[in-house]
Amino acid sequence: VAIHNGMAGRFPDKEIQQVIIRALMAERLLDGRGYYWIHDTSYRLIAHPYRPESIGRNDFDLTDTQGQKIAQSFVRTATDYPEGGFVNYYWSRPEDDERYHIEKGQQKIAYVKYFAPYTWIIGAGDYVADADNIAREAAIRRIAAVSYGNKGYVFIHTKEGICLNHANKEVIGKNRWELRKEA
Repeated sequence: VAIHNGMAGRFPDKEIQQVIIRALMAERLLDGRGYYWIHDTSYRLIAHPYRPESIGRNDFDLTDTQGQKIAQSFVRTATDYPEGGFVNYYWSRPEDDERYHIEKGQQKIAYVKYFAPYTWIIGAGDYVADADNIAREAAIRRIAAVSYGNKGYVFIHTKEGICLNHANKEVIGKNRWELRKEA
């Protein structure tokens, strides 16, 4: 919005669009995992950092692992909710060839917003598993910082018995049931 507002009326729309696209395609979010992409309301892919061969393609029928029409969901959500909205879908990771997005699709959540000056849908998303892992690691770090007196501490094990946090760093990552057998 800031780029558009700063250039509108002084530069041709095509030039403004290219400046916006270059800025968004260079941007990385979520510690480098996230990125922006752009569709228009006719489902045409305008820009995507990991799908350059698909730029200009109509994604109306682009389907995810679960049978959801992805671009249709992006457009519907962004146009129905002017403040922006979330779409859950499945897509392959950037390092995978997009032709295999159905076979390699992983759950993602995207935030999409309608950009009225060019009837664009601008989106950004993250893989749910990545977000879960980051939240889990942050929770473990917080719990690891808790202590009671000089010797008291909190430890965490998964339901399978894997140690996630312990005062004795050597047992982290090991199965507590296996440790009992060794003792």
